[in-house]
Amino acid sequence: MSKFTAFVFFLCVISFNSLLAQHEERQPDAAHHEGHYKNEISIYYGSTYLTKSGFNIPTIGIDYSRQLNSFLSIAALADFELGSHIIEHDNNGDIHEVERERALLLMPGLSFRVVKGLTLFAGYGVEIEKTESLGLLRLGAGYKMKLKSERWLVEPYFYWERTKLFNALAYGVVFGYEFGK
Repeated sequence: MSKFTAFVFFLCVISFNSLLAQHEERQPDAAHHEGHYKNEISIYYGSTYLTKSGFNIPTIGIDYSRQLNSFLSIAALADFELGSHIIEHDNNGDIHEVERERALLLMPGLSFRVVKGLTLFAGYGVEIEKTESLGLLRLGAGYKMKLKSERWLVEPYFYWERTKLFNALAYGVVFGYEFGK
């Protein structure tokens, strides 16, 4: 496990354990204000693990979501992979290596609140890179926890990603701010 992966995992565990107690203490107040803010802007820091090659790529991003009702939100995501990786590409029976550098992922999606802070996400977008742009399907889950202030939140997340060339697992932590009624 790389130092970066261990650090992201550590952040997720600490965030989840220490903030869950705050979330549970505020539960009656949070229930009263649930759905009060309809917009959320967030940044995250995480890692994308390519399952076939074993590459682990640091990833940062910014997201915007708009709550439509008590359980459904629409979202727009922009992720940036901070590293490069090599994948094997089968081109009409000929296998060759393709280097992908600093890919940008742009994706609309839907987020479903299942219970309390547990959310499921589904989206389809494009991963843009100088060699080739790829369609990318993303499915995942996260757990939103309110911080001491009603508007601030933290969310450990985990995604499965699929393109025509590779599968990946993405994980990390989101820091968000809610606003607007």
